[in-house]
Formats: sequence, C-alpha cells, structure tokens
Amino acid sequence: MMRRDVLKSAVCMCVVLMLAATAAQAQIYTFVTKWGIPATGLEEESYPAGVALDASGHVYVAACSNSNIQKFTSDGSLITKWGSGGTGNGQFCVARGVAIDGSGNVYVADTQNHRIQKFTSSGEFITKWGTEGTGNGQFNWPYGVAVGTSGHVYVVEEQNHRVQKFTANGAFITKWGSWGIGNGQFQYPSGIAVDVSGKVYVVDRGNQRVQKFTSSGAYIAQWGTTGPYDQMLHSPMRVAVDGADNVYVSDYDNKIAKFTSSGEFITKWGSEGTGNGQFDHPDGIGVSASGNVYVADSNNSRIQKFARSNTPPTQPTVVISPASPNTADSLRANASGSTDPDGDPVTYKYQWYKNGVLQTDCVWPGLGSWRTSPGQTWRCVVTPNDGIDDGATGEASVTIGDSSSLAWVGDTGFMSDGVDPNSGAVGAEFRFRVKFTGPSPEYVRLLLYRDGVPHPLNPFALTAGKGSPATGQVFYLRKTLNQDCAWSYQFKARAVGALAAGPPTAVTAGPFVGSPRLAWVGDTGFVGDGVDPNSGDIGAEFRFRVKYTGSSPEYVRLFLYRDGMAHPSNPFLMTAGKGSPTTGQVFYLRKTLNRDCVWSYRFKARAEGILATGPPAAIATGPTVSSKSVVMTVASLACCPTAVGAQMTFTLSADASITCEVLNIAGRAVKTIVVDRPMAEGINSLAWDGRNAAGLRAPSGVYLVRMTATASSGARWTSMRTLSLTR
Repeated sequence: MMRRDVLKSAVCMCVVLMLAATAAQAQIYTFVTKWGIPATGLEEESYPAGVALDASGHVYVAACSNSNIQKFTSDGSLITKWGSGGTGNGQFCVARGVAIDGSGNVYVADTQNHRIQKFTSSGEFITKWGTEGTGNGQFNWPYGVAVGTSGHVYVVEEQNHRVQKFTANGAFITKWGSWGIGNGQFQYPSGIAVDVSGKVYVVDRGNQRVQKFTSSGAYIAQWGTTGPYDQMLHSPMRVAVDGADNVYVSDYDNKIAKFTSSGEFITKWGSEGTGNGQFDHPDGIGVSASGNVYVADSNNSRIQKFARSNTPPTQPTVVISPASPNTADSLRANASGSTDPDGDPVTYKYQWYKNGVLQTDCVWPGLGSWRTSPGQTWRCVVTPNDGIDDGATGEASVTIGDSSSLAWVGDTGFMSDGVDPNSGAVGAEFRFRVKFTGPSPEYVRLLLYRDGVPHPLNPFALTAGKGSPATGQVFYLRKTLNQDCAWSYQFKARAVGALAAGPPTAVTAGPFVGSPRLAWVGDTGFVGDGVDPNSGDIGAEFRFRVKYTGSSPEYVRLFLYRDGMAHPSNPFLMTAGKGSPTTGQVFYLRKTLNRDCVWSYRFKARAEGILATGPPAAIATGPTVSSKSVVMTVASLACCPTAVGAQMTFTLSADASITCEVLNIAGRAVKTIVVDRPMAEGINSLAWDGRNAAGLRAPSGVYLVRMTATASSGARWTSMRTLSLTR
C-alpha cells in the first residue's frame, strides 16, 4: 500500500468515523473474524476480488492476482482451491467475479481471458463460453457474474458497458446497456446481483450509482449520486442482495453501504485502515442466509466477516375502531408508533381476549361482528417484531353496545346520498335526509363542513319523520347555505350509549355552492404553477395540470403561447383525473414542445354556461425550451509502449481540459500525467516516462490508462485503455 501523509490520513479517518457514527445509528454491523495474509510485497498480494456464498454457507473467493478460486468454511478455514495463470480450462487471467447457483455450481468471470468458466463446487471444470469482442456471447473484460433463482446467468462487462444474460450452460438470451449517463446506460460497470424475485442490480461504477432492472433488462430505478452524504456512492465496486432484498454495496471510499431494494439508505460501516472493520479498497461482497456479510478487503489481502447486532422494537400504540362499537360492528385493532432502533421494518402480531379469556384462534387485526355480543369486553394485545426479536406489547379494550345504524333514504333525489340538490347558487335551500334503525335514538344530527372546515354552528339537530326506529325512521333538515364554497357533510346518531354505524356516518362530498373555480394542483412539481418541468430541450415532454371545483364541467382546456403568440392548434382539451368536481378534480395533459422559445399558458373551464375563475385562468409564463447541448467525446484513444514508457494518442471533438492517469491492474493510481491541461480539438498526444509517482521505474506488466476530458460547458467524457509495459 502506498505511503500517505500522516496528518491527512488522520483527519480523513476522523471525518469518516464521525460520519459513520452519526449516519449508521439505525443498524450496527460488528466485526466477527478475518482471514488472509497481509500484503508485505507485490508478489505476496492476492487482491481478493469476488466473493460468493453457497446454500451451506461456504465462502468462495476469486483471488485476482493469484489467478485461483479458494473455498472456505464460514469462519475462514480453507477447504480447497483450484486454478492457475493461463488460458486453458480451469486456468485464469485475472479472475474477478464468482457466483454460485442453486445446485452449488461455481461460475467465474475470467476477466482478461474474456470468458465465463463453470465448475462443480469442488473445482472440477464443466464448461466455458465467451471470446473477446462486442457481439452476443462475446466479452470485453467481464467483471462480475450473478445467478438468479431461475438459474439464468448474468454477466456485467466493464469495457463493453453492458449486461448479458445466458442459460446455465452459456446460451445467449438477451443483453442491455451502452456507454452513457442515461437510464440503462453505464460507464465501466463492475458489480451485479439478482434478488429472489429476479430483479437485477448493477454497479455503474463510472456514474457512481446502482441501477435496478427487471430480469429482461427494463430499467426500474437508480440511486447513489444524490441525497444526503450517507446515501451517496463515491467509488462503488460490487453489490450483493440478501434474502429480504436488502442491497449491500462495497465502495472504494472504504465503506460498505446498505439500502432497501428501492434505494432507501439503511446504514453504512467502515473507514480507511488495516484494523478490524477498516478497509483498503473493499471489492467483492457476499451475504449469508443468516445475514452475515463477507467483504473482500482487496488491498489488505484478506476477507472480513461482519454480523448484525439487534435491539428490539419499541412499544406500539394500539387503538380499536370503532371506539364505541355495537353488535353490528366488526372490530379492528390498529397498531402504530413502534420503531426499531436498528432501522428494521416492524411487523405486528395480534392476540384477542374476550372478558379476559384468551381466544387462541383470534390472531388477526380484524374481529368479525358475528363473534361479539352486547356487554362483552374485548381486549387486543399487539406484539411488535423486527424479524429477529419481539418488543414490548401494547393493548387496547372496547365494550360492545346495542346495534343501531344509519342508511341513505333512497327517495327521489336521495338515491345514494343524503342531500338534494347537489349544487346551487348562494342562498339556495338544500334538503338533508337520513334513515335511522335501532332502539329509540338519543339524537340524530347533521354536521356540515365548508371547504373541509367544520361549520361553527355544528351539530344541527334533525327532525323525526315517517317510519319507526325499529323498522327504519327518516330524519330530515332544510338548510339554506350562504357561502360560496365546496360543502361536505356527515350524520351522527346515538342509542343506548353507542354510536350508530353505516355509510352516512362518513364525511360525504356535496353540495357545491357558487361559481366554478380553477386552482393550482399543489403536487410535487406543481406547487405554484401548472407546468412541470419549467425548462427543457426541444422535443421534451411537459406535463400540465390544473384543479377544477364546481358542478360537472362542459370542458377544461389548455391554451399555449409561443413568445406571446397563440399556438395555432389552441385550445387543447385536458383529460379528467383523480378527484371529483364538487371537491376538486385534477385535469391533465402531456405535451411535447418542439419550438426553441419562451412559452406561456393558461387554463379555461366552463360549467352551466359560466366560465371558471381563479389564478390559472390568467396567462402564466413557462416553460423555457432550448436546443440540446453538445456532448464532449474522446475518440480513438491508443496507448503504445515506447523505449522508456508509453505514448497516448487521442482525438477530441472540441476544446477541453484533459486529465490523464496511469493505474495498475487493481485500479490503484501509479502516476497522474496531467491534470486539467487545456488541449485543442483534433488529434493530441501525451507521453509517460514509465515512472511512478515516487519517481521509480514501474515494473513490467499490464496497466490501465484513464483519459478524462471536460468541456467548457461542463460536459465530461472518460475513456480507458490497457497498456502492456515490457522492461
């Protein structure tokens, strides 16, 4: 390992440890054991790269520099090993990836032989496939390999920037990926894993992210480049998935990061160093069925094993609904508020008691009304569990009262609700009706809400009408509504100390009083306007949204203007979305804009011959549409040995600042040739004197040359080639 400035190393380590202490409070992974020989010279460094575990917990390690596969017990006792340097069956040239299928067969990414080799669990050669190239079934530096539960084999290629999928015997199925920064594109991908449902996770190393795909390569999600510091990936290398679909990523930033399957950060651990739990460029990573994590600590030439420590979840709050049930009600226990100090998901176990007696068959949140009788006391005890331990229990009780219910009247105008009419002008009279069934009620009431806010005179008493409580009695109220707004209402009744149940007890939308209105939706991206995004390139698709409130509209339309001039296709009819007109309904339109200019827009709606009012009816500015920017490229990079070192020749598509680095085959820096040197468009060249950063002659071997160009616009392009140096 190269020497480093002591003070700089100490400061960096303190920063890493402080970040780990603050960010990884949710889950803690502790060091268990390690094995391997610490490096004392180049010839003794094994550079363990790939790690995989079989169903029995055996650990397989691809030793990069030793060109072999080693098999260990879960605690590091060597069982067997096979392989040597070469191109024959069972020989390797830089073995970097290893994976195990459900039958215990071993797949090895033989990186610089550009092939996959398959063995039995004891190392007997079975088959191989692949040659150097870019065609289907060909490889250019296969870096990682993974096997799904279906037996399909997935290979990630660093230099072809893609993933290929095969049968267990190497028959090509499909492929995806290309060079770039977009969804489904890669820059030097290095790690791959498959979860139990067949989703594929790829470490997109050059783009500092993890991308998630379906088993056939359809893009799902990505993470690692944005968010809080703990969630960001700086030099991600490999990925593994456990049985619960948690995702583990090794980072050359000397840490292990753990995420949910959707990319939500869970925890991280590690810092730079040689001590237990420290790393020097962690590479391969594997997770056992019991949750232990094995890491190839590459430059420390060892494997480290870690285990989860666990703290039980906290006591939950339990609420039984309804709070005052009767014999017509089914009960439901709602548990909430239990948290796990380690950040694990919390599940609940339920147990019901009737009058203090355990009901062994009642182990669900719900309890059917057929089980209850008036006067009974039912208690539900809820136990939280984090998948490892139970936490403190919470409980709640209710006593069953007599049955009573509310229902819609069903008369003309009241077929499915309790108000008629459903809209009207300010000052109009509205009629409310509900049907009560049960013992003679203590009261039947109406509660009104104006734009969701309770009426200050709530509740309003209803008058008893036709029928009897035992068979169903109508209660009614006539009410003049004088406020221009969207109203809502609910009914409430009580008999024998218990609240009546039924649909009318829920808050119901209506009636709408006044003229129709337009308003901004308020969703993410639409908080203060009706378009998202607010700028983009020619050909980009923009989304327009507006919220309409009123009686059912005749239309809701969008009008567009280009640099103040009306679009010739105006107006554009919008599509009805979520919500209802009386409480607020979203209308939307997706529109591709192909003119490079400043656009503006407005919305228009009409109901019952009246135009809707509100801020969206006025012309608003946006979005701004512009031409796409040109991407910087580095073409035809060639690396040719010279008498003392090498010469790098390349072509720039535009003027740019160039950074050129020489790396060893393990990815460690040997020497930086130039940093941000301005160079002109066209053919350029740089020379390496064959010496490392300390001024010593670099030994013979294979090196990597990485060329990064940055344009004045900020666009960046990176290219990498191998270099064979002979002394």
